[in-house]
Amino acid sequence: MGCKALSSGKKMTVPEKEGPANFVPAAAVIRRDLA
Repeated sequence: MGCKALSSGKKMTVPEKEGPANFVPAAAVIRRDLA
């Protein structure tokens, strides 16, 4: 994952309280959307 994916994931998805469990798939979706 690049910094852009991490940044977008944190910004567009659930809050940090949700944790990496929801954060990781969100980043994957964003990567697919950008690809």
